[in-house]
Amino acid sequence: MSYNTHPKWLDLHHRAAVVDIHAHPALKAVLFQRTLIRRDRRIWPFFWPPNLRTSFPALQAGGVDVLLSAIYAPEKPLIRDIPLLKVLRWVPFSYVRRMWRMLVEPPYVQVANWLLDDLENRLEAYARESASSSEQRAVKLARSLDELEGMLAQGAASPIAFVHSLEGGHCLQGPEDTEQEIVGNLEHFFTRGVAALTLMHFYPNALGMPVFPYPAYVLPLLPPRRLSRLMEAIDLAQGLTPIGRSVVQRMTELGMLIDVSHCTPAARRDVYQIVGQSGKSSLVVATHVGAYALNPSPYNLQDWEIRWIANHGGVIGVIFMNYWLVPYQTALGLDAIAATMAHFVQAAGGSTEHIAIGSDFDGFTDPPDDLKDASELPRLTERLFAEHASPSRRKYTPDDLENILGRNALRVLREGWGRRSAS
Repeated sequence: MSYNTHPKWLDLHHRAAVVDIHAHPALKAVLFQRTLIRRDRRIWPFFWPPNLRTSFPALQAGGVDVLLSAIYAPEKPLIRDIPLLKVLRWVPFSYVRRMWRMLVEPPYVQVANWLLDDLENRLEAYARESASSSEQRAVKLARSLDELEGMLAQGAASPIAFVHSLEGGHCLQGPEDTEQEIVGNLEHFFTRGVAALTLMHFYPNALGMPVFPYPAYVLPLLPPRRLSRLMEAIDLAQGLTPIGRSVVQRMTELGMLIDVSHCTPAARRDVYQIVGQSGKSSLVVATHVGAYALNPSPYNLQDWEIRWIANHGGVIGVIFMNYWLVPYQTALGLDAIAATMAHFVQAAGGSTEHIAIGSDFDGFTDPPDDLKDASELPRLTERLFAEHASPSRRKYTPDDLENILGRNALRVLREGWGRRSAS
């Protein structure tokens, strides 16, 4: 009996456009002085921050075609709430002190611009190195929809396309911290090629309020008094601030994807209202979340929200982190990811046109042991294809699977991203 070295699910994975709408290669590269050019020899099956899960070789091995690369300027309250981080200021290594000067001391908008510059420099350096290699897939930055389409049009020879995104509205805040400055910085980043903004992150910012930020494994790092104050500061009933409303309104005008991940339920509701009144579609995304019905955390989307995003042309990226997907401890996560996707389908009346991959790899998350880095993305296709083949599971068609792997994400970029050309 001959062994089929190219099973149908693997052929489908390589045929499909694979898009991850939320990952953080730039964060690990800067914080731990990691090169994106080489792949980690060992990815530990537990929370180990220095592991790099979205190196260029890992993305290539996983068949990733487009990555929305999230830039995150570390929030200053992190230093206050996790005293261990203060020690870094006095570590006698020049690169650590340089990171402190670049990442902690300046205004957030300056840090975000510096991180964008750093990633772009790394992409250019890799382009020079990989130009002479037939085995290394090129990696390029798409600053506009036209540039992205030009890359995708190359078919099997296409480079991996990086698209800029920002995580946290604090990235828009400068020394003046006024509405005029914040909206102006939004326009600046849009012109730089940033396609999406996650409005909130760990701490309240000028745009509004996040949900409680930290998973359980981080809590021992916080002194009890700090933890208590942080929990008291989070108000789930608080929506967008007036500045936040102005930013969302301007994003609808520019054509910039509005990411409601980390927002309070009230802030998410404000976004739906503003975008709904604008008459625009394909603008609202939740890049890395789970389903409230499966894990009732305010971080996750309720069924009516899933339907709203689906009905308004958006996408929801399923996060690869069990903590948000299921309300119990487990090491393996492919089943939880598949169950979350199945619930998203059910909540939207059977459609798969609003589901995407939002791994949050390299965002200091703890991915499941059976999907530890970008190279293992074909396992997800295999798992979903197994549901297609099973008589007792939901049957996904090949079109359904291609929707989930990347077609939906590309549609939202094509319809929602207003930066059509780089000129």
